[in-house]
Amino acid sequence: MKQKFSLGFALLAALLLRVFFACATPTGFETVSRGISWFSDERAHINYVRHLALARRLPVQTNSVKVPCAFARGDYEYYQPPLSYVAQTPAWMLGEVLRPGLGWLFVRLLDALFGVATVLVGWLIAKKISPGNEIWAAWFLALQPGFCYQGTLASNDPLFWFLGSLFLLKTLDFAEGKSPWPLAPLACAALLTKSSGIAPLPLPFFALLLTRTKDITDSVQRFRFRSNRFIGAAAAIGTGILFALPWYFRNHCIYGSWMSLEVGHGAPYQVMQTISNIQMIKMLVLYFATSIWFPIDQEWVIHPLPRAIFSLASLACIAPFIISWRRLRESSTWILFACILLGVGAMIPYAIRYRQSEARHLFYLLPAFVALWCVAARPHVARWGALALLPSLLTWAWIAFRFF
Repeated sequence: MKQKFSLGFALLAALLLRVFFACATPTGFETVSRGISWFSDERAHINYVRHLALARRLPVQTNSVKVPCAFARGDYEYYQPPLSYVAQTPAWMLGEVLRPGLGWLFVRLLDALFGVATVLVGWLIAKKISPGNEIWAAWFLALQPGFCYQGTLASNDPLFWFLGSLFLLKTLDFAEGKSPWPLAPLACAALLTKSSGIAPLPLPFFALLLTRTKDITDSVQRFRFRSNRFIGAAAAIGTGILFALPWYFRNHCIYGSWMSLEVGHGAPYQVMQTISNIQMIKMLVLYFATSIWFPIDQEWVIHPLPRAIFSLASLACIAPFIISWRRLRESSTWILFACILLGVGAMIPYAIRYRQSEARHLFYLLPAFVALWCVAARPHVARWGALALLPSLLTWAWIAFRFF
């Protein structure tokens, strides 16, 4: 009962903070209001939703983000898979019926609900991996400023984070011997939300390779190759890919590219051209680090206070892994590591080729990271948890100070 009560408070806090950002974040072009900045891609995502609502058909992209005045026009996200925008269209239409211009807010509120659902799934993952410590995972996901801010604004990210974390949860269930078929609709939905949904699809196969089982005649856990489980996972994932394939075939027919990333981002940069540019690498790393905690106002990060907060956050998040690495030898934690490595492995080439390193592209991995942190932090999880939540609370105090 106490755990459910604490979870309820965490989910309520997650909802209220996201509703705050939904209402307080400006929608104007290049607008900063009371310390909260606009999100450059949001207009393009809203235009996608508006097109579906008014034209009742899928849009076709003709401009990339590199075309001058792209952010002002907001016409460079039409290459994206449609599932998130289809889900957001009724919310936009309802808002516009109540009052013209209110559709933007209703889309944000729907994304806020996806964010709260992701917090709940993160709690379930941590409960499975580190029973008794899962409430710290819920509070971390509920309060993390970047996760709150980016998870509220109109885009396809919040739904993708929810689907990605749910895919991880069902993969853990599959590793425990349950049916692989819940993975089929999740694989399809992830691919129809973002093309990066392809990154976690190998995870069930890694889960089988990393999971050890006990033989009936042996008390020691050993690895056993189970071909029927591999075939079941392949059938489930393959079915999901098959149902998502028409969208990518459409991309290939229209744009000549299955993923169409170059349609939205423009022509990719040469790999060596980016790697050999030390200043560019430093900028990509710095932008990634600051967008984890301070996407609300990127200009604020040049001050000493956010740097101190980021240092404290890094210490609180990384120190338990260094001190208690021996606790991370269970096969269930290896699945989480595999999930993170798959996501990061897909992100690095993308960041190099398109020079895009926003942390939000990896936020679907946050539930996996936080669950691992719960394992590493025990038996002193309360002490480490308080230290881990402090940077979020300090950031929220500064946001409130600037806003009010």
